[in-house]
Amino acid sequence: MTAGHRRVDDPSRRGSVSRVRIAQIVPRGEQPWSGVLTVLVHLAVGLAERGHDVEVWQFHEWPPGDYEEQRRVLNAAGVVEVPMPEGRQSKRAAALAERRRIDVVHLHGAFNVTNTLVSRSIRRPYVFSPHSGYDPVSLRRHRARKVLYRVLFERAMLERASLLVALTDAELADLRRFGASGPAVVIPNGVERPRADLDRGAFRRELRIRADDLLAVFVGRLDVYRKGLDVLVRGIAAAPGWHLAMIGPSFRDVDRLEALIEQLGMGDRIHFLGERHGRGLQESVAGADLFAMLSRWEGMPMALLEALSLSVPAVVSPAVERAIGVEAAGAGWVTKEQGLGALLSRLRDADSRELTRRGEAAVLLAGGYDWDEVAERYEHAYERALPPGRRVPS
Repeated sequence: MTAGHRRVDDPSRRGSVSRVRIAQIVPRGEQPWSGVLTVLVHLAVGLAERGHDVEVWQFHEWPPGDYEEQRRVLNAAGVVEVPMPEGRQSKRAAALAERRRIDVVHLHGAFNVTNTLVSRSIRRPYVFSPHSGYDPVSLRRHRARKVLYRVLFERAMLERASLLVALTDAELADLRRFGASGPAVVIPNGVERPRADLDRGAFRRELRIRADDLLAVFVGRLDVYRKGLDVLVRGIAAAPGWHLAMIGPSFRDVDRLEALIEQLGMGDRIHFLGERHGRGLQESVAGADLFAMLSRWEGMPMALLEALSLSVPAVVSPAVERAIGVEAAGAGWVTKEQGLGALLSRLRDADSRELTRRGEAAVLLAGGYDWDEVAERYEHAYERALPPGRRVPS
């Protein structure tokens, strides 16, 4: 997140789009640096900077300290935080939407009770973003429970939505396969421009990696199965001369991952760094030779876009390639689970200019994702979701 957000209340930036009052819903269970919350905060800020009245409704408590960076960025852009007290939250939300004259509500994330309850009680138009929740691989996890929830709640929520927003054409296809037949648009995530004064050698010095060794970095929640971290560790083990840094909070099955690392004797080449943000995170990624994102399913990973903007090429899984065409753009490589070790070994022995060329292509690819352009597309999406009588310029 950038430090210099400014609210720009300039009608000319909105073109013919009305000034809209928007409630972005943070569902229960979203952790401070989850991908959904990160996208939501960026979107709220981008819309506020374009002159709209944006509120972030928090359906669980944001404890002091845990969400300070999010609060700072939201407040700097003029976004209003709205904590929702425990108990009867959906009815409170419905009443609040009427009292605050909210034009459109935006729900984020599939199979979430918060979204189910709000969608049932709210009397205002709402937009829904699944954030990869209907990916076929994701649907196979806890399948019986999701099938039941789909029948009882999820399909009805989709049918009542004024507009569905997919991150990619592939996610739109997932939505249609899931049974959603209503109006839909495709709007990607954006990426911020990186700082210009980064020390690209700081991270390698911190890790004490030799000059002739190579460094791969993963950034995100340490969710072993979803993020393919078991595949990543095995690939690094099969490619001597590579180190791996994993940056992000522990989330699921990390003890199993640590046991695998010990079993493979990889403790000296794999580094757990915990959470990093701001300049520290950017320098950590900028110091890498390669960014690794081998998720078994994914929407549009913000961390990958940010790495590409830092001219770091990436190795991705087919699921990630489906979301962002890294190899198709010449900005990296796509590999299946069994091929990572061989690819890393080839890159170790290849001319270093190959990584450089892919890094240059990475910057060009990231340049196609800009938060201001994304916010402008959401303006028109929200306008489309409003009742016909409201679709006039302010």
